[in-house]
Amino acid sequence: MRMKQQHPVVEYSTSELVDKGKQELDEVVLTRWDLFMQRGHFRYNTDTITEKVVEGDLGYVAQSQLNRAKLRRPPQSMMTLKQEFDKEKFNFNKIDESKELLCQLVNKDRVSRQGERDILITNVSPISRGHSLLVPQVEAGLPQVLTIHSITLALEVMNLSTSPHIKIAFNSLCAFASVNHLHWHLYYQHNRLAVQTQALAAAPGTPYHTFTEQGYPAKWWVWV
Repeated sequence: MRMKQQHPVVEYSTSELVDKGKQELDEVVLTRWDLFMQRGHFRYNTDTITEKVVEGDLGYVAQSQLNRAKLRRPPQSMMTLKQEFDKEKFNFNKIDESKELLCQLVNKDRVSRQGERDILITNVSPISRGHSLLVPQVEAGLPQVLTIHSITLALEVMNLSTSPHIKIAFNSLCAFASVNHLHWHLYYQHNRLAVQTQALAAAPGTPYHTFTEQGYPAKWWVWV
């Protein structure tokens, strides 16, 4: 890791991802996240959040999050899955990086376009400690639609982490995405989620699996 303009830069190579070598990503994220929380750079703190596992076969995780409902930034209006990025509306190029930028990510084996950084920033309306946003190629101003680069980056971040609790999630347009600027949610969830315990069925001829028919009420694909 190195420092650049007062923020950490986490550098890694493909071989480090394969070898699952020890990385400092979790320490960087949580240390700076805690620092920003102490300095009051969030819309609220996480002290009042309560969580429990609901009784039942699937053991859903339920959370009481009153501050998020009242104090988060109002979501943008999403009308179509093909909605274009609008630079005039709130986007992650408008944040105060001195208060929200956790780190920049650099894969030394990949040539990046000049001035298009992959960054991790705080979610200023968090659901838990460490709740952050992974923003690929932030300066490119991409809409909230998955790209090969963003999927690759998300998988790299998962491999850089050594925490058993890390999760990465994506909300698409018209499915609870509140900002039309390409991003993933990164958070640390200590309770095991129902999707992590389901029986899998192999999809013939592919590296993918699906949940068994009665395992979960929604369809998923899984790679192992």
